[in-house]
Amino acid sequence: MVNSMPVDGVLMPYVQVECGQHILKLYVPAVGHLRFELKVRTMQFLGKDRPRVLADLVLPQFAPSLAQKLMKAFEKILWTLPELDAHQLSEEEKKLYLEGRVAQYWLVSRKRFDGEADFKRVEKQRHREKLRFRALVDRYWTGEPLAELKKQLEANLADYLDQMHREPYQQQLTDCWQRWASLFH
Repeated sequence: MVNSMPVDGVLMPYVQVECGQHILKLYVPAVGHLRFELKVRTMQFLGKDRPRVLADLVLPQFAPSLAQKLMKAFEKILWTLPELDAHQLSEEEKKLYLEGRVAQYWLVSRKRFDGEADFKRVEKQRHREKLRFRALVDRYWTGEPLAELKKQLEANLADYLDQMHREPYQQQLTDCWQRWASLFH
């Protein structure tokens, strides 16, 4: 769903996808870099080795698992090309592209099938189609390569993990936590 949000007084478009236990938000703020946010709805999403209270977020031991969750969420995004003219594609590619750019196409529910074998067959078929769909998008992608976006995200996360072990950053998080806690005492 495409929405808009104010950034420095200007309404900027963003895409927000609500998943079961998390929400993904993508947008390009005024500075021009893709911003990717992951909002956790339930602590269960973070797994068994997760922060228990807000103050735990200042502890460096949780940073790697949180960064890993962010990368997994990013890798699950299925990009499309709204500006791609489907007429320039072969009939097989055109069919795949037109079906694949609709999110519901990729949702395979067991309830729709008579048996487990039929479900597994369609699930495997969708997986193969998803690989072909991603290759099609990569071939016609005109912006910054998706692989480069992923590398940038990984580099930003590596910088974040380094910062987590530096005293000034820990102090900033601790100060933030103390200000937040003082609101409720």
